[in-house]
Amino acid sequence: MERRVLTVYFDNSQLHLLSELRRNDASRFAAFLEVWCAQNCALALSQTHLSEINRYDDQLRRAARYDLLESLLPIHSDIPVGDNVPPFPLLLTNREILSALIKRELVSLQNSALENYTEGFPERLTSKDHIQLLKQLPGVDVYRNVLDAFYEANRMGAAANSRPAQTKYEVHRLSEIPATGIKPDDVADMLRQLEEVRDSVTNLDALRDLITPGQMDGVIGGIRSTIESFVKRSEEVGSSKAIAEYLGVDSTNQTNLGKPIDLLIQEHTFAFSVRHFLTELWGVEDVEKLNRVAALLRLEDCPGTWLKYAVQLQMRKATPIDDPSNYYDLEHISYLPYVDVLFADKRIKTFACQVLNSDQLPASLVGVRPPVSVPNSIEKLESAISSLV
Repeated sequence: MERRVLTVYFDNSQLHLLSELRRNDASRFAAFLEVWCAQNCALALSQTHLSEINRYDDQLRRAARYDLLESLLPIHSDIPVGDNVPPFPLLLTNREILSALIKRELVSLQNSALENYTEGFPERLTSKDHIQLLKQLPGVDVYRNVLDAFYEANRMGAAANSRPAQTKYEVHRLSEIPATGIKPDDVADMLRQLEEVRDSVTNLDALRDLITPGQMDGVIGGIRSTIESFVKRSEEVGSSKAIAEYLGVDSTNQTNLGKPIDLLIQEHTFAFSVRHFLTELWGVEDVEKLNRVAALLRLEDCPGTWLKYAVQLQMRKATPIDDPSNYYDLEHISYLPYVDVLFADKRIKTFACQVLNSDQLPASLVGVRPPVSVPNSIEKLESAISSLV
């Protein structure tokens, strides 16, 4: 009986360890490959891995990483390398949404190409030609700009999610929000911060080839309009009800009143992702229909996305100062439900285990193997791989 393939997701540190081993000690790397092949392992390579590789300014290190990938072929991946790849399911969250829609029989796919994009790793890299295609991406200006823009977005998100050092994370609920409107000074501060964001974003080289000044004005103008409408609504019904309306939740429901606002924001963001996905993929523009379908899906239906959000909350509770690198870690951890083992550093493993040991774990994550953290040595890595069953 043929042994099943074990998909292995490495952290950046393990990929660096192995690429340096391959470059400097061919015989020892060959011994590692024997263990790898004996366990019938396959590397799980995500778009997040690729973005990290292509942010390296050190060309030697980048080349060593691609050489490692060639040695580990075939690879399970979510990086498209073929023709006629549908663009919308490229993000893991979108693939999870598509899978959930199918499971709930809300959509029926007639496009076989889309049917393949309901998995964590729908692609297979099988040849050096595929790796060569990956190598060419850093030379594409638009791709480089997207990478830089993603990093800048992470940097700005980290700044927004940080709080003063030595302060504790506070859980806020709708029930705690006053029924009064927003103070004028707070409104002025929000608009001032929006202008600061506008100035910093406008000066980003990475965005100049991705969005025109006019489009940026439209985005900022839309945000300003949303803030002004929200402020006006808060004056009419109070801040608590205005927030509930904006997030699309029933403010008379006691369950919603007791939920942390951070959780309500995550659910709101997920519902937006569902509506956007339906609009982009099938051209659905009927607002009522979009809201009706979005209401039938739950964040828990998308295990990787749910886990990413839950781990992010644990991060925020533990550390007052956020960092852009955390967002790469969060993207990595979202693939945990789709591999046999995912290696992570001790910090991410701790946060993930806190979530996986929770009494409120969704059924879609029950039984998922927690991340594995090992010292950064080839012997420890081999030992962990050898123990896989």
